[in-house]
Amino acid sequence: MTGQSPPPPPPPPGPATGGSGGFPTASGAPVTAKRSWWKRWWAIPSIVLGLFVMIVMIGVVAAVSDSDDADDMADDDAVAGEAADGEDPSEDEPSDEPEPEPEPEPEPDAAEDATLNGDLEVHYLDVGQADATLFIHDEVTVLIDTGDWQRSDVTGYLDALGVDRLDLLVVTHPHADHIGQFDEVMAAVEVDEVWWSGSVTTTQTFERAVAALEESTAAYEEPRAGQSTTLGPLLFEIVNPPDDVDLDDLHDASLSFRITYGEVRFLFTGDAETSTEQRMVDTAGEQLDADILQLGHHGSSTSTTAPFLDAVGPQVAIYSASEGNQYGHPHDEVIERVQGAEIELYGTPVNGTVTVTTDGSDWDISPEVE
Repeated sequence: MTGQSPPPPPPPPGPATGGSGGFPTASGAPVTAKRSWWKRWWAIPSIVLGLFVMIVMIGVVAAVSDSDDADDMADDDAVAGEAADGEDPSEDEPSDEPEPEPEPEPEPDAAEDATLNGDLEVHYLDVGQADATLFIHDEVTVLIDTGDWQRSDVTGYLDALGVDRLDLLVVTHPHADHIGQFDEVMAAVEVDEVWWSGSVTTTQTFERAVAALEESTAAYEEPRAGQSTTLGPLLFEIVNPPDDVDLDDLHDASLSFRITYGEVRFLFTGDAETSTEQRMVDTAGEQLDADILQLGHHGSSTSTTAPFLDAVGPQVAIYSASEGNQYGHPHDEVIERVQGAEIELYGTPVNGTVTVTTDGSDWDISPEVE
């Protein structure tokens, strides 16, 4: 801040010119032009004193100005010092503007969250004209369907593979070729949780399965399309049935889902047929993308339609059936459709049990019979 310059000192009185131009006397009469010499001599001290006062005032003004400049420089130095320390002096000043809300962090993908530790083995078991698929990992074991009611081989596979406990047992639907040995499995190993489509039948096989479930301590769930969950390093995404499904249509209500381990995806659809596959295409979208597809309904022409196969886009297809079965599974048009899409094809009647081993990135397929 700089001071204001003082008003200039009044000019020294010059010689009077007489008349109204002179300084008035006490009486009001103008001073005459002539002055005596001694009066002029006494005017000198007044002039000197006036000059001295003017010099002093100029010095005071200059000192004040220098002091203000020094304060401004000190303030500038302080601001520069705070900036050098990474501090913004304006941060202490109050602001009327509201603080911007922080952007929410994106939710992590469940499959990315799952920690991969070791290999996953997936055994498409050779159980004849039926389904049974076993997932084995150090952290989790899952069985999908329980084979044919006329056979007793699923528990033998479990025993041979060292499985004495299942974290999850899934029943895609309660037909006898999918729920056939449910009661035997429940009796042979400890089962933590059971998933079921919710459909019911009146067969003795179904009644035995229900009795075994009621006698167990396993948790029970009926998952629906749009739900997802993780079990150990496995991500499950349900794509069928919807909430409003007709449970009396066992094939339409087939529990269908994708299992993801790392970057490798497996899709299971039970006995879902043409209309059900189309509904999944319309509603599930990218959740149908899979590397390995189990052909629906044992490779029947009622399933694996061209639009559905295009939506899934698998590199490998596997079907489960018995050799020379009365239904003619797998049907020729399905085999031609799969091979025409250059999809690698395996089947239990030809290859026996088919085992997929994956580290979550790559996979290796080992058929029992080449």
